[in-house]
Amino acid sequence: MLAAYARALVPRRRADPAGAVVPERTVVLPDVAFGRDRLERYARLTGDPAPRDRVPACYPHLIAFPAAMDLMTRRDFPFPVLGLVHTANRIDQVRPIGPAERLTYRVGIEQPRPHRRGSTFAVVTEADDGTAVVWRSAATYLSRHPRPEGTAPGPPEVGDGTVGDGATGEWPGAEAAAAGHPAAVHPAAGRPAAGRSGGEEEPGGAWAAEEWTVPAAIGRRYAAVSGDRNPIHLHPLTARPFGFRRALAHGMWTKARCLAALAERGALPEEFTVTVTFRAPVLLPALVTFRTRGGAFGLRGEDGRREHLRGLVSPHRA
Repeated sequence: MLAAYARALVPRRRADPAGAVVPERTVVLPDVAFGRDRLERYARLTGDPAPRDRVPACYPHLIAFPAAMDLMTRRDFPFPVLGLVHTANRIDQVRPIGPAERLTYRVGIEQPRPHRRGSTFAVVTEADDGTAVVWRSAATYLSRHPRPEGTAPGPPEVGDGTVGDGATGEWPGAEAAAAGHPAAVHPAAGRPAAGRSGGEEEPGGAWAAEEWTVPAAIGRRYAAVSGDRNPIHLHPLTARPFGFRRALAHGMWTKARCLAALAERGALPEEFTVTVTFRAPVLLPALVTFRTRGGAFGLRGEDGRREHLRGLVSPHRA
């Protein structure tokens, strides 16, 4: 990871990003263990119930992230890593994964698609147990750059709040979730996670809601566990050169924290697909409100108007 970040800091000439092509290659991480100590630190940090019999759904992302960084910092990768925006993330938990298992990961990058603000691409990861794929993900990133005058902006993108189909994080039923309608999947049940809880009456039923305090150090603490030491997450001084007055929470921490809250409520099937769109960064420290109704969930700012994250959980379909 340190070598990858060092490569990311080296300026170099790149071809026109509007017509960029990503080299087709796959990085394989064979027979990788989860690591009990790291797994328990991650579970505490994200509020997940103690991982005695299962691995949290977002945790394999940490294992595969160094391979993704390796691909995105190679000399022939057409986009600069610093400045990429993680706009959406989809995870398919094909079956529950035990903490003692060893998996093989395959990481690749799909070809870019045009976006009204530049180009998007998906980092696609699959993990298998030697007989079948048990976990997969698609992380969609936006590289911001001018598009040539007169070119079409491309198909709708998840980061814009609209959906299509494909591997870049779109999911069936997202139109309903985006409109604020309850999803016809695994309803929330059980006790709420820590925080102030309540319900809000809206068309389609009540949203269960609770407030979370997100500390200023969460970016550094998550970086220590995940290895994702992007400077925008570490300190206001390192975030400022990138246009942020305060450090930002990692998007994958916010997703994992939401899934932990759903797990506490008994709202996660054993086999599921969960997709989120990252709408606006969480500036640290923060007071945020987690809301859930049916399979839909989201994260809003203290005033209730700024939407940070929107997500949907649905039963996994092979």
